[in-house]
Amino acid sequence: MARWLKGIAHLSAFDAIEQIKHAADEEEKKCLIQMERERRKKNRYRTNVIIVAGLIINLVTIPMLFLRIKQRIFDILILDYAVSVTVSGCTICMTALTVFYLKGLIKSNR
Repeated sequence: MARWLKGIAHLSAFDAIEQIKHAADEEEKKCLIQMERERRKKNRYRTNVIIVAGLIINLVTIPMLFLRIKQRIFDILILDYAVSVTVSGCTICMTALTVFYLKGLIKSNR
């Protein structure tokens, strides 16, 4: 049984399910199912962390990008307050999206 438990860690979900189907006894099946649940939970957590990190990076970089564009191109074409409103609007939208996403994330993890 230890061989089965050690061998499941590197498998894909499909291979793990196949091993669970072909397990020798109920106890082994339960252990394999529990390990697969833990693996999926870990993967889901890692994915959520990466998404949250990406959202935070977007919150920082998008206003900087707009300010860079403003400095390079729009200084001549658009008044300063119009670009400031655009940057503020983008920041507010990204903050709102992040908050709604995090609320959904918290609800789904309960």
